[in-house]
Amino acid sequence: MAAKTHAILIRGAEGEIFSKLRVVLERQGIATSTARTPEEALRQFREEDEEPLVFTDVTTPAGTWAEVLHAFEQAHIPVIVVSRLVDLDLYIDALEEGASDFIVPPFTATELSYIVHNATSRSTASAARGRLAPSLN
Repeated sequence: MAAKTHAILIRGAEGEIFSKLRVVLERQGIATSTARTPEEALRQFREEDEEPLVFTDVTTPAGTWAEVLHAFEQAHIPVIVVSRLVDLDLYIDALEEGASDFIVPPFTATELSYIVHNATSRSTASAARGRLAPSLN
């Protein structure tokens, strides 16, 4: 039986985008919750028997998207960066730093479903190869 996806939303100034994102994810049957820091998000994942996925704003209360990416890198938890701005340099930087994807609203439910599927598929493949770390330590 496949694990159900649980998306943690680490939002910054773009609260409206993340409110809409949450609604679309939940309509697709994806559990969502919010966290202010990567450490708080990881604690939520440890408490859940679900496949983890993180959406982060470009700037969060915990720092920048890059700091969020680095926090989840060891745990091989996919991170999707969300930005209101279309910025090709930022897009390239995020992907080069290890983001699973980079999205700019508006996005459709179909596009979001595809992005989530790709991110969780890559994460599952990584876990199957035995590279999934149980913690950030």
